[in-house]
Amino acid sequence: MNSRELVTWQLIAERRARSLLASPLVLALVAGAAIAAWVWYRREASPLAASNAWFAVALVAYALAFMRVPFHIYWRHDAALLAHLPIEGGPLFDAALLRCVRAAASTTIAMAIGALPI
Repeated sequence: MNSRELVTWQLIAERRARSLLASPLVLALVAGAAIAAWVWYRREASPLAASNAWFAVALVAYALAFMRVPFHIYWRHDAALLAHLPIEGGPLFDAALLRCVRAAASTTIAMAIGALPI
């Protein structure tokens, strides 16, 4: 099994396992709207307060995304199954890297939406 096939199968399994409301794009949009509302509220105090609020949320969001990397790579619900399959390390790493990139992209989308009031 090569990387493309493994990624395709994992994307199919993820689509089957979650609903539309739990998709990463919807969650990023909702989180971005919540961040934007809070930054807008802080903007009424001063532009500096809004900037500091967005920066604090950005630090927490990217720290959380960074700390979730082991869960995207090693501690998944299907990790034991994948470890027993005859799949080389390259395709497994590529699939994990894609999951990490998608998580970073959704975090970036949420932070970009949150920065709009500034």
